[in-house]
Amino acid sequence: MNASRSVRFVLLWSVMLLPAAAWTQSSGAGAIAGIVRDTSGAVMPGVTVEAASPALIEKVRSVVTDERGLYRIVDLRPGSYSVMFTLPGFSTFRREGIELTTSFTATVNAEMNVGTVGETVTVLGESPVVDIQNMRQQTTIARETLDAIPTTKRIGQYASIIPGATYTNPTFQDVGGNQGEGGQFGVHGQRGADLSTNVEGLNQNQQALGVFSFNSQAFQEIVVETGGMSAEAMTGGPQVNIISKDGGNRLSGSLSLAYTGPKLQMGNLTDALRARGLNTDISIRKSYDYGGALGGPIKKDKLWFFMAHRWWGASRYIQGSYFNKAQGTLFYEPDLNRVSHNNEYFEDHSLRLTWQVTPKHKIVGSFSQQNNCSCPFGLTGVGGVNAVKPAPESRAWHVYNPQFLPLVSWTYTATSRLLFEAAQSALVLNEDSRRQPYVGPNDIRVTDLALNIVYGSDANNNVWSGSYTRR
Repeated sequence: MNASRSVRFVLLWSVMLLPAAAWTQSSGAGAIAGIVRDTSGAVMPGVTVEAASPALIEKVRSVVTDERGLYRIVDLRPGSYSVMFTLPGFSTFRREGIELTTSFTATVNAEMNVGTVGETVTVLGESPVVDIQNMRQQTTIARETLDAIPTTKRIGQYASIIPGATYTNPTFQDVGGNQGEGGQFGVHGQRGADLSTNVEGLNQNQQALGVFSFNSQAFQEIVVETGGMSAEAMTGGPQVNIISKDGGNRLSGSLSLAYTGPKLQMGNLTDALRARGLNTDISIRKSYDYGGALGGPIKKDKLWFFMAHRWWGASRYIQGSYFNKAQGTLFYEPDLNRVSHNNEYFEDHSLRLTWQVTPKHKIVGSFSQQNNCSCPFGLTGVGGVNAVKPAPESRAWHVYNPQFLPLVSWTYTATSRLLFEAAQSALVLNEDSRRQPYVGPNDIRVTDLALNIVYGSDANNNVWSGSYTRR
């Protein structure tokens, strides 16, 4: 299939799916805009403006100023840019060192002198840090920040560095990474349920429930909009937009490794607490997060790839809960040598391809496959000090395997003032709720009101279920 036929196929497929996509929130790519004047202050129409960056697979994006001397270059990936202004009879004007982030419009104005095009005036200065083109309020978490901050990489945890953000449930506050992947937050009193999680502008809200978790190895940056959102937003709450890494014309990669265990943790269990019957402290059994990423060219300036792999999980001991020595009977005898513990693990493998089909057409496709498990799920008491304590066998494993997140987008730069864009994604979830391996089919669930404990087996139906959502 030649390139022209491929473009027609993708265009037809995208148009057919537009009702399902419902013109979802745009990917939030950045932009550069401004006005061009001469030394007398008069506006200059017809000036060619070129934005160049290693982040662009086509290397350069160009427009022409209008009759008011205004220009705007849109759909720019995050990265470092230089902007060049040229017009016959005037010296070339170049502005370098412009750092662009998602959903940010950098204002770059130019003043051109009479001269020859061969003469170049280069301006080095601070990159614009205030977006005067948009009214939205947002926090951009760059890749460098994601790597530097000592916190878990789950989306909900970034509330701790967003002004005005608070968790719906304070127990989701997590520094060490042992609280799982769920969690919602609001800003300035908003409902946590209004949190919207998006990948390249396409909504994927199952993440807030911890069902599908995103691979931080693939993140370029995260943008959290907290005010002034456009009408494209599905809710009035925070809009989290995950921007994925592209490849590039240079092969590069990264590795990361994090681990902790009980020997690296301190506790506050005192003799007085032990005398009152509390024999174990809340402690980490293990917490780990490791992975790697690699990206580069398949064909320079034409086809890029980026792949990311990540394995992470956490397990913690449950205070005051023990395995049952008498499992398989109607009785419960705590095994004080075996403290109950949960176990959550995640595995994700992601691939992204960027194809510059023609100078005007670009196709981006990505695919993520993920397996995860809450093994067991819900191994904590509910109800505060009067909570009914579950023994480990009374909770089922929730196994999510396999899960898929494919995404494809197409952009067509028709002219310097007309851009077409279409995108489609799907989220395929598979859940298997099953008894733990050491729990037999004839074991029954028992609630002991005297001991305030449930044990024996899981009372819920152990079934498989699947779901499919499309944006």
